[in-house]
Amino acid sequence: MVTTLMEPVLQPGPPDAAPNPEPVRFGMVTGVYIPTLLTILGVIMYLRLGWTWFSRIKKNRMVNPDHTDNRPVSSLTIPDDGLNVHMKKFGFVRVFHTVNTDGKERYWATNFLTMDHLDRRNLQAICRSIENYHRALKELCCVEDCKIRKEAGQRNHINCSIRAFIRLEVVNRIKNIPIYNAKWEIVKSAIVDCLVHPKYAL
Repeated sequence: MVTTLMEPVLQPGPPDAAPNPEPVRFGMVTGVYIPTLLTILGVIMYLRLGWTWFSRIKKNRMVNPDHTDNRPVSSLTIPDDGLNVHMKKFGFVRVFHTVNTDGKERYWATNFLTMDHLDRRNLQAICRSIENYHRALKELCCVEDCKIRKEAGQRNHINCSIRAFIRLEVVNRIKNIPIYNAKWEIVKSAIVDCLVHPKYAL
């Protein structure tokens, strides 16, 4: 049998081998038209609505409330619905002032100049949830303690950290145990087992 480089040689497989399943392919509509349309709509919404942000700022951030001079935001009397000021090196923003349960003052800013205290309260709760997630992911799941230089190992470490955080959250939802207490129960059982059955003599 004579073959060329353009004609691969087909090796016969075992007679009882199952045929390879057909790969799932998207059609012209679901694979091309719909993703392209969604991308175009996303770009149009971004160009028309712009980028809206809401973030906490430091108390010494310089702002100009009355077109006179810049001063720290902590020196202003800010109402509950916020105050529109000019932030140095940025532009006009709306600032808010809150006090948490520990009595610590917090200052917030947004470029959405018509935001009221209800929207601020909802966004502040979302920010608190994100901060708690980042803190738990770093303190309990050690996502920043990767000692591997290769990219694949770093991705595996991040994946394992996120999976560990999800398991702690599942324990929190099912058994109503705080994630810090759940992590301590894991560490405590490991310490007890090591003391009872030491692997290495010290």
